[in-house]
Amino acid sequence: MAKPDTLCKELANILGGKASNNNGICEVQVQRTDIDVTIMGISSPAAAAHMFIFQRYTNNQRALNLGDMVLVQDEVPQVIRELANRDITIGAVHNHWIFDEPHLIYIHVQAIMKPRTFAQRIAEVLAIINESRTPEDDIDDDDMGDDDDY
Repeated sequence: MAKPDTLCKELANILGGKASNNNGICEVQVQRTDIDVTIMGISSPAAAAHMFIFQRYTNNQRALNLGDMVLVQDEVPQVIRELANRDITIGAVHNHWIFDEPHLIYIHVQAIMKPRTFAQRIAEVLAIINESRTPEDDIDDDDMGDDDDY
């Protein structure tokens, strides 16, 4: 995989992720560190990474921008609203895994716009996700005690 170019590095910086260049296509991976994911009881940090792809047009102005966002279920409605408010199309909302904890939902996003604009709009949505997460969100049901306590 080739080294990312200057624009790709800038997009990764906007998103808070790591850039790579795959056949001239900029890829940015943004790891979610606020959730600990297990699949079938085994830790799987790779399952909690957003991935964004920026494919440049020849005029270097607008590009096909794609993404796969990783969410926990309670984040989905707000993220869908925020993406729509930023003119980012949602191509799919689905799960990838069974027996995952917390249960993850993946949203495919796409837009034709300048890559910096797309990255900035996605960064705004990621900031909203981060702001909405609280330490209580990570409490496991087992930590709540017996049902008889309520």
